[in-house]
Order: sequence, then structure tokens, then C-alpha cells
Amino acid sequence: RIKSYSRKIVRIGILISAVVSAVFILFGRQYYSFFGTDPKFVHYGIISCIIIGAISPVQTCQLIYNGILQGVGDVRFTMIAAIISVTVVNTIVCLIGTVILGYGVWGIWASVCVSQIVRMAMLHIRCGKIIERR
Repeated sequence: RIKSYSRKIVRIGILISAVVSAVFILFGRQYYSFFGTDPKFVHYGIISCIIIGAISPVQTCQLIYNGILQGVGDVRFTMIAAIISVTVVNTIVCLIGTVILGYGVWGIWASVCVSQIVRMAMLHIRCGKIIERR
């Protein structure tokens, strides 16, 4: 039962997250136009909306897998995954993107994206193993 429920939850989460992402991506210009008319400000706002829209489905899946694992009692692995992704991966990618490659804010955004993807992948793999055992 846990296998079918977890699949349904992930599908529902991805569907809702896709709608939220589409809103961010499609209406980013209108949203940022409320706060200023400077074309450069609006341009960077649109780019941030696109990045947030791209990260949203990954974060949604990550949170769902995290909840499933915590629900079956695997709290330690969720903590380890968070520590590895935030402390190690995020820091290394941020250092490479900002200091070594000189991308500035874009290096920070890249580190957030990579960190979220790594964490989701770790939780997804662990969730699959836990569910197969039950």
C-alpha cells in the first residue's frame, strides 16, 4: 500500500508544482512590474522567476520523499541528506560558481539548484529502497 500511496502523492505533488512553476514562468514579468518599472529590475526578476519555476518541482519531490521517509521512521537519513546537500554540495558549488568561475549571483543560484537536485536524488533512491523492503 505504501508503494501505491507514495506514487500517487508524488504525482499529485508534481502536478501542483508544475502549475505553480507555470505561473512563475508565465507571469513573472507582470509580477515584477508591480514593484518597479526599471527594465533591468524586471529582467532580473523574470530570470529569478524562471529559476524558481525550474527548482519548484524538484523541491516538491524532495519534500514528499522526505515526508515519506520520516513517516516510515527513517529520520536519520533525511538529516544526513540535508547536511550533505546544504553543507557540502551547496558550499562547494557556490565556491566554484562565485569565486573560481566568477558568476556572482548566478553561481549562488546554480548552487541552490544543484543542492536541491542532489538532495532529491538521495531521498528518491533511499525512498525506493525503503518502500521495496516493506
